[in-house]
Amino acid sequence: MDFSRALPCSGRQPPLFSPDGNLIAACIENKLVIRRSDDLASVGTHACKDAVKYMEWSSDSRFIITANFQRALIEVWSIDDPDWECRIDEGAAGTPN
Repeated sequence: MDFSRALPCSGRQPPLFSPDGNLIAACIENKLVIRRSDDLASVGTHACKDAVKYMEWSSDSRFIITANFQRALIEVWSIDDPDWECRIDEGAAGTPN
């Protein structure tokens, strides 16, 4: 039986497969790394504003959301357009955990 190399990750969020099974997202502190699932080649890296505590794929595998609830910060990243990003910062109001 052959195994791939281990994917580094940090925090409580393990690497996460996209719904279509073609990609894997992993967070290392404040860096989001997207890899192809068949050969683990990197297809994108995004610098988040702070350590990622939660991440989730969109149902069509085109976007991924990352969150840091202590900073009340949510970031959305596009897989198709690496220059597109969205940040939602709730400031003192916070975000639900």
